[in-house]
Amino acid sequence: MRRYYSKKCKTIMTITAVILFVICAVLVYIHFKVKEYTEVICSSNCQKFGQTIINEAIELSMSSCNFDELVSVTYDSNGRISGITADNMHINIITSQITQYLSQRLADDKDSSVKVPAGTFSGISFLGGVGPDVTIDIFQVGSPDVELVSEFDNSGINQTIYRLYASVTLELTAVMPTESVDVTVEREILLAEKVIVGEVPMAVLDFNNK
Repeated sequence: MRRYYSKKCKTIMTITAVILFVICAVLVYIHFKVKEYTEVICSSNCQKFGQTIINEAIELSMSSCNFDELVSVTYDSNGRISGITADNMHINIITSQITQYLSQRLADDKDSSVKVPAGTFSGISFLGGVGPDVTIDIFQVGSPDVELVSEFDNSGINQTIYRLYASVTLELTAVMPTESVDVTVEREILLAEKVIVGEVPMAVLDFNNK
């Protein structure tokens, strides 16, 4: 009888150990899968939020400035292009407006957060959008970086398109109760575009630094 109960006890202990091992393995798998989906969701929502407020900042700056006047072409006495000039004063105003708006927008705790249904973090399609909302708080890291980028593009015989872009970079952190993700949001916005008829000499771009 003792041998029987001892063998039965060992069998029960073995089965219990296997069940516990399987449960632990499943829990570890779920943990890493949820962590993976959490990072993706945080990054995606952070990107979407960053792109939205950058667009808002651009729209605000566009409403207070005539972008067509940002770039002018000058000609010499023979009618040849001698320079392409960008209005530094107005460009500095635009970049300053963009930077200030982004900083103020991100400083507003009420607006710098997004809500995602808890079921979305499972990665299971039919659970997406299901469950209570989980708040993802978005914080700014450092200051927004706004740089100007110029581009020449040949569009035909003796015809060149000059474009002036604002390159905006935001460093954000998405924070949840169990996770935080650092995200870089980059956006390049066309500020001005001008079609130039005639041959454009090299190094004619002048940002009024002279």
